Amino acid sequence: MVFNNSLKDARKDTILENRLRNITDKLTMNVYDFTCLGIFEIHKLMYSFQMTMMILEGDGLVNHKELNFFLKGNTSLDDVLVKKPAVWITDGGWKDI
Repeated sequence: MVFNNSLKDARKDTILENRLRNITDKLTMNVYDFTCLGIFEIHKLMYSFQMTMMILEGDGLVNHKELNFFLKGNTSLDDVLVKKPAVWITDGGWKDI
């Protein structure tokens, strides 16, 4: 149903590459919309992030080193050489900064 609706609703184009891109964009949006209807509000942001990362990965635009740092923080075992400027910053937070 979602796929057939996407085929029907996608903008028409006589150039095959453009038509395929239009179908892909419409299908992606329809899948996103239908999925968001079925999940809790609290999970929608995480789903949006996951779907965005999958799209960027498919386009070859993901820097995995930066993504791992974003998700995990600084995982090195080395000590931080610069002293924390404020006591309210946690040791882990200062290491990530």
